[in-house]
Amino acid sequence: MYLDEIAIMPTRKALDTEFEMALHQVSSKNFPLDVYVLLMAYKNQALHGDNNRKRPERFSMVLETLIHDAWQKLKGMEASEAKVEFIKLSRKPFV
Repeated sequence: MYLDEIAIMPTRKALDTEFEMALHQVSSKNFPLDVYVLLMAYKNQALHGDNNRKRPERFSMVLETLIHDAWQKLKGMEASEAKVEFIKLSRKPFV
C-alpha cells in the first residue's frame, strides 16, 4: 500500500491493519531522535488518546520527557489521524 492510498482507505479495519504493519516495521529501524520522538507521540495518541500522565521529573529520563512533551502537544487529535500521521512519518526516508 502506498502513501497516497491512505487518504482513501474505506474502513477503520484497513487503517488499523496498516498501522499495525507500520508499528512492526518501525520497531526494526533506526530513526533520528526527533523523528523517533514524534513517532512515539503519534503512537501513544493513537493507542491511548490524550496524554493525562504526569511529566517525568528525573533528569535521567530525558527521552521519556521528550516523548511526553511531544505527545502532550497532540492533545485533541483523533486516533485515526494519529495513525495516519504515524504511517506517513514511518515511511519517509531518512538519511
